[in-house]
Amino acid sequence: MTRAATRRHFRRCAPVCVSRFLSSAPTQPKAQSVNFLIDNILVVAVAVLSGAALLITSLRGRAGAGVTPAEATRLVNQRHAVLIDVRAPEDFAKGHIPQARNIQPADLEQKTTSISKDKPLVVICGSGRDAAKAALTLRAKGFNEVVVLAGGMGGWHQAGLPVAKN
Repeated sequence: MTRAATRRHFRRCAPVCVSRFLSSAPTQPKAQSVNFLIDNILVVAVAVLSGAALLITSLRGRAGAGVTPAEATRLVNQRHAVLIDVRAPEDFAKGHIPQARNIQPADLEQKTTSISKDKPLVVICGSGRDAAKAALTLRAKGFNEVVVLAGGMGGWHQAGLPVAKN
């Protein structure tokens, strides 16, 4: 095919090809998106729930890593970690980790001012849930290394470690 013939062919076919392309292009992308969501509501619901689960997991991770009783003991012995027990005073009096300070979650802001921000903190509660909330508060207050005792006092008892009583 010569150059002139190619030009003539293109001039004849180009308008037809362009019109076919434009007619097949979506005219309402928003409507198609809405239709896709409606047609695939189950897939969308699973995606949203998965995202929420990931978000919750990542927020819990910010509370501080969980350490075993053996790791907590090592932190106290080697790095002079401060033990903060956030249980009720009655539970603390029944038995607590030696050297632990009993500070209620509501008093964390005021009663931790004397602790260096660079010292590791081990937060303890009955099971580990309340300690995670307290760890978030301490992190927000500027403490660099805050960890939660995995299993709380129950984990400490199971490990057979010493308990002091008031």
